[in-house]
Amino acid sequence: KAKISVNGKELTLDFDGYLADEDIRKVKIPELVKGENIIVVQKPFTKKHHAEWMYITGDFDVYVRGCEKTIVPASQKIGFSSVACQGLPFYGGNITYITYVTTARCNARIKCTMYRGAAVKVYVDGEYKGIIAQAPYYIDVRGLCSGSHKIEFVLLGNRYNSFGDLHNADGRQTWCNPIAWWNREDLWADEYLLRDFGILKSPVIEIEKL
Repeated sequence: KAKISVNGKELTLDFDGYLADEDIRKVKIPELVKGENIIVVQKPFTKKHHAEWMYITGDFDVYVRGCEKTIVPASQKIGFSSVACQGLPFYGGNITYITYVTTARCNARIKCTMYRGAAVKVYVDGEYKGIIAQAPYYIDVRGLCSGSHKIEFVLLGNRYNSFGDLHNADGRQTWCNPIAWWNREDLWADEYLLRDFGILKSPVIEIEKL
């Protein structure tokens, strides 16, 4: 049975939900202090019982510099580009980008041609208009009325930067199996080899006036 202490105080293991999978259970920890915090986990560990990754979740950003990770206050905005370098290096959920346009009555072609994720859902004024998942990477929206419109791009996430083999330095490897987490010597990197994630290029909205 595992034991967890934070800054010398042992926690009661009252599970509070889970992260992505019901086998990845969460435990509330006390508020961390500014500066160094020490979290100690004690659990059985043998050649046949390995330690899995552990995560600290919450409303904050993380900056990764080489092997070092630092928790910092959450950003209020992100831009179009990889979120791995915008304080969300290990994030793997969905991301909603919101923009507004003002048009005359028109047809619109909404293009999103460069992203890293599963696909992009598009909503106009809260109404689902379609999904962008393959070439030519656009959807057509007909009969927009004149005025201001809220356009949402919902990037459907993937879990690579959350659960992937981030220390695997074998750049030749194009497949993934359990061995990918067992790299040693020259095929191991202490640094985090993150992948780009997010809408990397600003979407384009082409207007045809009616």
